[in-house]
Amino acid sequence: AVYLAFEIIAAMVLIPWETLPSEMTKDFNQRTKLSTCRMFLSASGTFLATFIPGLLIGYFGENSAHAYLINGVIFAVLFMVCVFISWKVTWERELTPEMLSRLEKNTRPQTAGEKLAAFGRLFKEYGSTLKIRAFRKHLAIYLLSFTGKDVYNTVFVFFCVYCLNVSSSLAGTLLSMSIVGLPVTLIAGIGIIRYGPSKLYVFAYSLMLLCLGGFFAVYQIPALNTVATLVILA
Repeated sequence: AVYLAFEIIAAMVLIPWETLPSEMTKDFNQRTKLSTCRMFLSASGTFLATFIPGLLIGYFGENSAHAYLINGVIFAVLFMVCVFISWKVTWERELTPEMLSRLEKNTRPQTAGEKLAAFGRLFKEYGSTLKIRAFRKHLAIYLLSFTGKDVYNTVFVFFCVYCLNVSSSLAGTLLSMSIVGLPVTLIAGIGIIRYGPSKLYVFAYSLMLLCLGGFFAVYQIPALNTVATLVILA
């Protein structure tokens, strides 16, 4: 129940959080800068989500409940602080006369039939977005990327412990190497403005596949299984 409640609350926050730049400005460069800032904070969270538990588990031991409780409290507080800051400093674009007239039109009470028809139109409008080829491509990139990232983060510790025969604390340390995402996110934001996203996609995915190939090589060739090799790949 607690897990499901957290997922629901996280989704309620993350969906508007990811779409805020589009609500705040129509300018591509400004939107890219806002998204870069958002991704910088996300990269910071990814790093902390592996670094802090590693420290706590290392201090209290792998079988201690205290480590997980303290970890939960730390991230609950961080989450609340970030939500408060976002609420305080973000804005929405100025309402145009067309938007105001649409809002006024929608304020009158609706009958049950109108509500049902509006609900049906909602799904039809969602479906219409799939007619846009660029949207379909970006949706696939987004969903596959995040699914791949989540799967990687989930199975990596198991891979390290059961396939590479290294400790879970080392696996946590390797995951915390995601701190490299902080400077890279800032550089990528500049790169998107200067070179466009397609070149960055090619570079990023090529590097990811190369690193995954490196981990496979470490698994196949025991002589490569050294801390230095794993840190470089991570």
